[in-house]
Amino acid sequence: MVNLTARPDGFTDLPQLSLTPAGRHLITGPLAVTETRRVQGWVTGANLTLLESWVKTTTAASPSADGWFPTEWSEPVARRRADGGTIGTYYDVSFAVSKIR
Repeated sequence: MVNLTARPDGFTDLPQLSLTPAGRHLITGPLAVTETRRVQGWVTGANLTLLESWVKTTTAASPSADGWFPTEWSEPVARRRADGGTIGTYYDVSFAVSKIR
């Protein structure tokens, strides 16, 4: 559906390091990371409609474990470009989803 222009996979919610008065590291925060995908790419008009519908539907319900939930959304930008020898209007999209634990 989305033609990627960058690698999307990443992590958030990493544990934090701080120093104790004795100079030793103390780990705080969760001991598990949250998988994220920061999607950057382009789509056709039809796929943009599907993507927007998915975002509306997904955010209207409580997420389930191991599902992907939208956490960021930027307004799509229309661009004229050639794809496979055909010039058309395509949309640059940028959004993020996180895997629910």
